[in-house]
Amino acid sequence: MSDCWPLYALAVLLAGCVDTAAAPDEEVLGNFELTAEPVASTCTYEETGASTLSFTIRVTRALDGGEVAVTLNGIERPATFDGQVLRTTYRAPRTFADCGCSGEQRDAGCACSGVTLEERLEVALVSLEQDEVLGRACPASPLDGGMPTVGADGGALALPVTSARGFDAVRACGELQDDIQPGEGCFCAACSMRYAVRGVRR
Repeated sequence: MSDCWPLYALAVLLAGCVDTAAAPDEEVLGNFELTAEPVASTCTYEETGASTLSFTIRVTRALDGGEVAVTLNGIERPATFDGQVLRTTYRAPRTFADCGCSGEQRDAGCACSGVTLEERLEVALVSLEQDEVLGRACPASPLDGGMPTVGADGGALALPVTSARGFDAVRACGELQDDIQPGEGCFCAACSMRYAVRGVRR
């Protein structure tokens, strides 16, 4: 079974599908519906308006506990998971009108070699016990000490783990960072955009 969700990123509409079935050699850690709210940006390109992004990620892990992957917008990306925080980075070429070479710029020696977008997604996966302590909401600083590790009774809270009922992460909290890096000869500036990411497992 597949569930398809549109992903709006940098004014480009792509069809992203999340396959909910697991391969024989992998465990599905979850399909998470995420919303990314703009927090800060140094970009002024027309294609990088400050809009909220909605997307779904599929997180898988090899059954031997090794390789982790995130599928976003139909593309599988290598990832790491330290037991609490999931991290993945993806680079791809992008086109921005302001980074092209006008006739006057070409006369001045413009020979833009292209623009790269580096996207870094970093989210804490919240266990059921942690979610109850947090009141079923993301903390203010999920990547910087905001995740609870001790319950009201002083006992240690369980991090997301696999049980007979599956992997028990129920929420994802963190951030998305997009860095735009023009290549050699481009008449445009590097910039970055940062988003606060919140979402739940479905």
